[in-house]
Amino acid sequence: MLKMATHKASHLIREMRLVQTTREAAEPFHFIVGTTARQGRLRLRKNTPRLVMEQISPLAADPANRIGLMFGPENTGLTNEDLDYCQFSSTIPTADFSSLNLAQAVAIHCYELYMAAGTVQPKSSASVEYANSFDLEGMYGHVTEALSEVTFLDDANQTYWMRSIRQFLGRIRLSKKEASLIRGICRKFLWHSRNRMVTEQTTQGTESAISKDSAAQKS
Repeated sequence: MLKMATHKASHLIREMRLVQTTREAAEPFHFIVGTTARQGRLRLRKNTPRLVMEQISPLAADPANRIGLMFGPENTGLTNEDLDYCQFSSTIPTADFSSLNLAQAVAIHCYELYMAAGTVQPKSSASVEYANSFDLEGMYGHVTEALSEVTFLDDANQTYWMRSIRQFLGRIRLSKKEASLIRGICRKFLWHSRNRMVTEQTTQGTESAISKDSAAQKS
């Protein structure tokens, strides 16, 4: 791969980090654009690269925000599980075929991002510290646990509802503080719920022991 890289791009290959999972790859990024030609009920809403980059460019103008573009294999594309880590979805309009060569897809998205970035006016206000994927996945883990505790989620519908919740919260663009707040609420809820169950079990055990003791005294 390094032999095929141009002189100016060779450092990208040398500094490239290889990971085993999509989750690991997504962790440092605050916003991720998933590229896909497939559409479905559980997938993110369809947008063209130009429209997506117009939405991304104001966020990319802040150097504190890390923006990622996610591309899948040419033969299969991104899975629903891959898109769970994305806040945006981009589909290149085509006529009679749904997929493009990967290099072409990368070039189109980079070009549209470059063009959109040139129209963004810098902001003087303080930047927002957005939650990155690592923060969000920790939060989603606690949300899943809390909703399962109240039986809102079960094995049959967990994937469907959590995917919808991810898409909803992804559109809000949570800050790091907000994601931490939601996570804290879920942790507190779980503590009270489980502590109540332990208290009830202890109380029931005590009442049962008292009942047995009273019965023994009467006999």
